[in-house]
Amino acid sequence: MPDMTIQDQIDAIIENAINETQLVGASVGVMRDNEVVLARGYGYADLNNKAEATEHTVYRIGSITKQFTALAIMILVEQGKVNLNDIMLDYLSNYPQRAHKVTIDQLLNHTSGIKSYTDIERFWEISERDLSRQEVVGLFSSEPIEFSPDENFQYNNSGYYLLGLIIENVSGMSYADFLKANVWQPLEMFDTHYLGKTKPIKNLATGYDHKDNEFVLARPIGMDNPFSGGSLGSSILDLLKWQTALNENQLISRQSYNKMIEPGLLRNGKHTTYGYGFFMSNLNGHRKIEHGGTINGFRAQLSAYPDDDLTVTVLCNLNSAPQAQLESQISRLMLGIPEIVIDEIQVSEDNLEIYTGTYKWCSTMAPVPFPVSVAEGTLRVSGRSLRAIGNHTFVFSTDPYYTVTFTVKDGKSISFRAEREGQITDALRIEDTRSQQFQWHTTSHN
Repeated sequence: MPDMTIQDQIDAIIENAINETQLVGASVGVMRDNEVVLARGYGYADLNNKAEATEHTVYRIGSITKQFTALAIMILVEQGKVNLNDIMLDYLSNYPQRAHKVTIDQLLNHTSGIKSYTDIERFWEISERDLSRQEVVGLFSSEPIEFSPDENFQYNNSGYYLLGLIIENVSGMSYADFLKANVWQPLEMFDTHYLGKTKPIKNLATGYDHKDNEFVLARPIGMDNPFSGGSLGSSILDLLKWQTALNENQLISRQSYNKMIEPGLLRNGKHTTYGYGFFMSNLNGHRKIEHGGTINGFRAQLSAYPDDDLTVTVLCNLNSAPQAQLESQISRLMLGIPEIVIDEIQVSEDNLEIYTGTYKWCSTMAPVPFPVSVAEGTLRVSGRSLRAIGNHTFVFSTDPYYTVTFTVKDGKSISFRAEREGQITDALRIEDTRSQQFQWHTTSHN
């Protein structure tokens, strides 16, 4: 059998995920030295119409939107219209809570302490309709500050919502029009759109959930509600254009971009892992600048490895799609990082049952409960198989760098912690799979 090409190997990674019902459709883009080396779709953008995913399929990109919002602020900074050290009230004269003495910098790097509206139960009760700006701000502005500014890092959708209002107030343009004029048109990003209160979008994928072993339409959300924290749609080709523009200083100066990818600094002298619209991490020692996106029916990941001149983006139209895991697999392949050999231990099906149930992530923009179940003697998270390595700890079969560790109390799991590349996400068990009722719960993030 001839050696597989890079494209063959990437095809195998994605097709394996489709075969395991981890994906409805996906589009994958890979860029090396600012040259696109792979851009293609897999599976379906829309099951009902049998529309195949392509490199031009438009997906909701969720919190990758925050990169565009942060860059828009930096454009206004370079124009002398915004100062990062000014308090937000200087630009938001109608903001009802005048006690929130938070700076633009603190909104950008999630150190403001303002409560995220996606952590408020009332938001999810009314989120299917488009809410007015006043309604959304009213949800969180009356809430007490959760910590003093710069005291802590806490991912926050309210902060980026306020940044969008600042962009509109300062520029005199709508958020969408500002981005269109200053980013999308100059870069010829014709697949990128603001999805709130807009006419039908060409090539827009349909979002799905995986429930009772079948794909169903994802719960709707008023797409104006995420606003400048998560209302954009884009394609893999456009996101690669976007990353190229950042790499080549086409939109802002190198100094401004370096500021965006500089970790935040807390009052205690410790650095966070977030700048302005970017997380900073590493993949097996390779420096990584990234952001993910999670919103009803969609998962997105955009990761750049600046020291390796590599960018990988994965866009999916399924709530439970393992987009970050797939990106890591593809990036390891491109970087020549060998797969690790796992010393798996055998666990009986009866013993695996202690982990089963319905869980919810403590941090996501799409609050969808998901199952942990046992099938054919294998523990699975949203259908993705795990391999036991000991002490209530497992790894994903397709990505042994991605660990899941359960906390067990009185013979039953109550939560688990998923860790990948130093990034930690917690999930809480909310009920038993034997009496599973899929309800919507409030969460936040991405």
